[in-house]
Amino acid sequence: MSTESVRVCVRVRPLSNSEQARQDQTCIDCPSDESVVIADREYGFEYCETGMSDQESFFQQSGVVDLLESAVQGYSATMFAYGQTGSGKTFTMSGPEEAILQEGYSGSRFDGVVPRAFRFLVDNVKGRGRIRACTYEVYNEQIYDLLNPDAGPLQVRESNNSGFFIENLLVVDCESTADMMEVFAEGVRNRTVGSHELNKDSSRSHGVVTIFVDIDSGAQDSIGPLRGKISFVDLAGSERLKESKSQGGMRRE
Repeated sequence: MSTESVRVCVRVRPLSNSEQARQDQTCIDCPSDESVVIADREYGFEYCETGMSDQESFFQQSGVVDLLESAVQGYSATMFAYGQTGSGKTFTMSGPEEAILQEGYSGSRFDGVVPRAFRFLVDNVKGRGRIRACTYEVYNEQIYDLLNPDAGPLQVRESNNSGFFIENLLVVDCESTADMMEVFAEGVRNRTVGSHELNKDSSRSHGVVTIFVDIDSGAQDSIGPLRGKISFVDLAGSERLKESKSQGGMRRE
């Protein structure tokens, strides 16, 4: 497991069809798996990956597995996907969402970090613990439960036992990867999206999936079960209004 508390990874997506049609050129290069070069300046990160890599490679090399293992050991961990709208954040985190929404979807090589994390946790927790999941979005500084969108804006509270938590957020037990994918698909279905010049399916909110992992330590002298959690945050894309041409409510977002 990595000893770093915070890891920053860069993933460079390939040129889109419209960019190729304009004969655009890639302006960023990854000379190694720990550096990127932009305009002749080199920057170092914990991990860098070009657009030619596949989803499994990123899952294994980015440090996500370390985060999942720490959650199983009773720690809290978070992964953020940050970048400009259309840069590939949702594809990295989710994979092709149109496929995820299909009934009976069982996965593919294009699955992103979150579906792969589901399978990892089920394989490592089944038979010795409990898995629960929830999903919500932060939209215009309000929190909405994506499993219960009719509930309206929710409030963040604080308690001595639980710390900060979202009041009345629906959290469901998951016994299989299929259960977790149903939670995820419902969140994808209810998340706020919009269309503009840079991205026809732009996420307009910060989407969060949190998985709670309770492990029975099995030791008689233990103080109790290990309680860990991991959150995956697909941040809303940053954008220049001059380029996205967003109007009305999307402009205020």
